[in-house]
Amino acid sequence: MVCPIRLGDELVGLVWIIEGETKLSELDNRAAEHAALVAALHVAHQRELATMESRLGYASFLSLLEAEDDDAQAVERARLIGFDPSGLHRIGIAVVPEPLPLAREGFLRRERVASALRHRLQTGRHRPLLTTSLNFVAFLLPDGVDIGPIWRALGDEAIVIALGRPYTGAQGVRRSYREAQSLLNYRDAAKIRRFEDALVPRVLMGDPGAQAAFIDDLLGPLQSHKNGEMLKRVLLTYARSGFHFGKTADTLGIHPNTLRYRLNRAVEILKIGLDDSEIRFRFQLAARILDFLHNN
Repeated sequence: MVCPIRLGDELVGLVWIIEGETKLSELDNRAAEHAALVAALHVAHQRELATMESRLGYASFLSLLEAEDDDAQAVERARLIGFDPSGLHRIGIAVVPEPLPLAREGFLRRERVASALRHRLQTGRHRPLLTTSLNFVAFLLPDGVDIGPIWRALGDEAIVIALGRPYTGAQGVRRSYREAQSLLNYRDAAKIRRFEDALVPRVLMGDPGAQAAFIDDLLGPLQSHKNGEMLKRVLLTYARSGFHFGKTADTLGIHPNTLRYRLNRAVEILKIGLDDSEIRFRFQLAARILDFLHNN
């Protein structure tokens, strides 16, 4: 005997009783129907729990992204749904090109994007931490994961993904989220936009937020070190002099050997090479930005 398990019009399973030598009685038939009903209720309950878990996960992850820096409760809620504070992660924001407020079709399109992202992350054995808001889907992406195949798996070439830089910890995740948000209004034909790739062009366009991030990215590591301000001054003076060693020493009023030591110390902390033309360009640009801000 086969008794279908249905949720509305959807067939979700079967109760199959194999008849032996004795014909099934009316009581057996009733038992099979009862078993099918109980199984349907169980499936419905599991679906409800999965939906609730998904929504709670959305809320907990969103609270982590939007929490104040000292909100330990938001961090703990996110940890309980799988967030690893010691891991190196980026925040990605998938932008669904639908007008606001979302109509029914726009809402369903956003949910399809969220579902595809969740499936792709799970397939890659990553915890699918994501949240939806307006026409955005924000998600946690472990550093080193190639976003290209994930974007292609969405099956919607109109979707744009903005990515912050990778960081560790809750504060790092929030910083990456703010970086990704800063790219949402940045005009770029690319479907995948990385904060680090867009930083210099945005600086040159006069974006104040990008300028602050650029300076912090370049010189920020010096702040936590003894004599960091002095080393910062040495580097910027060196850049302003066109990387002329003698002129820099004269401008600072120090012995060339002292200058050499301080430059080597700064290079060691920042893990850079001052012979690299790209690095030199960035320091000269930083010096110009700081001079402009100081004079205005």
